[in-house]
Amino acid sequence: MSSSGSASGNGFLHETALYGDDDEFLAIVTPFIRDGVAASEPILVALSEHNTNLVRQQFGGIDGVTYTSDNNRYKIPATTIRAYQDA
Repeated sequence: MSSSGSASGNGFLHETALYGDDDEFLAIVTPFIRDGVAASEPILVALSEHNTNLVRQQFGGIDGVTYTSDNNRYKIPATTIRAYQDA
């Protein structure tokens, strides 16, 4: 994962990472979020409740990090995509 923007430099970057436990998950996302914060990029955390709580423990209320907790966000993918675009 990297915190650089999309290939076109426009829009969101959405990558996938595989991990086996909480420590591996945090080892992946912590540098990604830190790099984004350091670059003053807006960060939207849209994860499971468990993983969102792990990230909150690491980053708390740092400016530029926004959390969403809608566990049904992919029930209607077009609505979710629109919400991310609006964000």
